[in-house]
Amino acid sequence: CTTVDVHQLFARTPARRKFLKADGAETRRIRELLLRLALSHPGISVALVSGDRTLLDLTATGEPRQRVLDVLGPELEGELIEVESEDADARIGIWGLVGRPSVARPTTRHLHLFLNGRPIVDRSLAHAVREAYRGLIDPGRTPTAVLFLELDPARVDVNVHPTKTEVRLRDDRLVYSRLHRAVLDALSAQDLTASATVTAPSSAPSSRHHAEFGSGRAVQTGFTSATDGSSGFDVTEARAAMDQPVAPAPSLLAATPATPVMQVHGSYIVAEDENGLVIIDQHALHERIMFSTLLNRVLDGDLDSQRLLAPAVVDADAEQMDGLDRIGPLLQRLGIEAEAMGPGTVGVHAVPVLLLERRVDIVEFTAELLARAGGGSLPPDEEAALQEVLDMMSCRAAVKAGESLNAMELAELLRQRDEVERSSRCPHGRPTTLRLSLEDLEKQFGRR
Repeated sequence: CTTVDVHQLFARTPARRKFLKADGAETRRIRELLLRLALSHPGISVALVSGDRTLLDLTATGEPRQRVLDVLGPELEGELIEVESEDADARIGIWGLVGRPSVARPTTRHLHLFLNGRPIVDRSLAHAVREAYRGLIDPGRTPTAVLFLELDPARVDVNVHPTKTEVRLRDDRLVYSRLHRAVLDALSAQDLTASATVTAPSSAPSSRHHAEFGSGRAVQTGFTSATDGSSGFDVTEARAAMDQPVAPAPSLLAATPATPVMQVHGSYIVAEDENGLVIIDQHALHERIMFSTLLNRVLDGDLDSQRLLAPAVVDADAEQMDGLDRIGPLLQRLGIEAEAMGPGTVGVHAVPVLLLERRVDIVEFTAELLARAGGGSLPPDEEAALQEVLDMMSCRAAVKAGESLNAMELAELLRQRDEVERSSRCPHGRPTTLRLSLEDLEKQFGRR
């Protein structure tokens, strides 16, 4: 047992004492420091007493998940999803727990990152976690997460800040990619589909209340539905503890592929599975699928591009020309080859193959990209800017509302959903899918 008593810490350093906050504020900072220590060392007991008040009293435990609940709150029981990833070649290990979108917070206080057992503050890695939740939570909220990264110490510079909470990584882009992928994979394995809000009728409906489905376009259903294809944190103990099931997902949609029934107003797909009806916004779903596909490809390497027979010429003002110079490395990763052709024009010589396959207007897309780059609306961080541009590409390449799809196209879209999409929200945060369960239907028709 280690006890540390501190008295008049800054008695002989009045300059430091002058900048101390109020006692309550300093006590909160001490408590936050001890909480981070407790999360990274679940095997020790931690207590904090201020005056005659006990502010913290955590008992040692061999289960990291229990320590997370003790620190962040027991109300998260059943709301945590396990994250586990290991890249033996890159010598990167990631373990931890992340919260469902419903427990995202308005501040970053419940986002904790640890590197080789030490708590760190890293904007890039925090961004990797938030981007995994893109479309799942409002932009102003932050996911709940406690994540432990294990890296080769030789690839980490911990002498950036006296407190060693800021670090410099030799392979920062690789670590960003692995962390983002680990959290995204954990979330993608869950069923996060929103339920349609249904108000039960006050009495059993009569025949005059029956809905008319004449506006829906029936689809042949004879085809077969698609099928799924050195630190205080002990990794061994954590793996063993995390083998326990965490937040089991009820009735995963991936386990029950949906069969398309009809397309409504050329914008929505009504499908059925064993749990009831699934209503899908075709543009939002395809946008999510395209975004996931593009992101996976670009994280593995630059996007495949194709040269144009003749350059697409785009008008640009001085600010947009400056923006073109700033985003040069980003364009290379996206497979876009563009250069200034004159004082007010930009020539696009190559674009991602996907944009050509989906017949995206290259001039309009490039004009919007230059407007964002020149107007300063693209984030200064390259990884964040990458996500924004992928959003643009996905939105323009996705099937549009009002676009009629035949039976094979509907089935293919649902197959891609089963393989890729689990978040049930597009990159902009709009729902892609709503569920109307059999129980809700029976209530509406007075059978319950």
